[in-house]
Amino acid sequence: RTLRARARRAALAGPAGQQGGDQKDNIGLVTGGMLALVAFILALAMSMAQGRLDARRDVVRDEANAIGTVWLRADFAGQAAAPIRALLRDYAALRLETIESPPDPDDVAGELDRTNTMQGRIWALASAAARHDHTPETALLIESLNDMFDLSLTSRRAFTDRVPIGVLRMLLWTALISMGVVGYHFAQAGGRHLLFSGLLLAFWSGAMVLIVDMNNPTKGSIRVDPAPLVWTIQGFGPPLPAAGR
Repeated sequence: RTLRARARRAALAGPAGQQGGDQKDNIGLVTGGMLALVAFILALAMSMAQGRLDARRDVVRDEANAIGTVWLRADFAGQAAAPIRALLRDYAALRLETIESPPDPDDVAGELDRTNTMQGRIWALASAAARHDHTPETALLIESLNDMFDLSLTSRRAFTDRVPIGVLRMLLWTALISMGVVGYHFAQAGGRHLLFSGLLLAFWSGAMVLIVDMNNPTKGSIRVDPAPLVWTIQGFGPPLPAAGR
């Protein structure tokens, strides 16, 4: 009789225990899927932020090269070479200031006006020289000026481009929900695993902070090095006292 009672209890507990194990397996499967989704969105956001950071670095280098090219080709402007180079020195300093200390959102229009005004003055001198002496050399000067002006707009676009807010929101909510699922899974497994949970939360938080930092070119700690523009200005040498303005 005792053996039959034990067998009956085992038969009744067997399906329940198997059901509990299946439930844990299902929760583990969902937890793994959520973690994989967080990893995918995290990698996507990191890639987008890194791509925008690389674009800002590239445009600083390209703009510095374009300014240096205009400086060299200013010789083709004849008597206007000295005034063009004097303005170009101020223009390069303005572009360097814009990259080192980006304007506040309220002063973006003012910075754009200053850039456009200086570009207009340089263009007026170069176009007058090209009309006076229309040669292939002055055409090269005009072409290099066009490239320099275009890159200022490209730079403005690169420094205002951000990772889409929808991606960041998706990452945040997916990470929060996944942490809840992980905690529930640990509770079903019979342990809290505070160390592993803390490490996972720390790594996720650090990665998201890094993404936000790279996504903010004006106030983040990861900034674009303006060294190419600094080197270009240093290559101009000291200003000439006789340079007209």
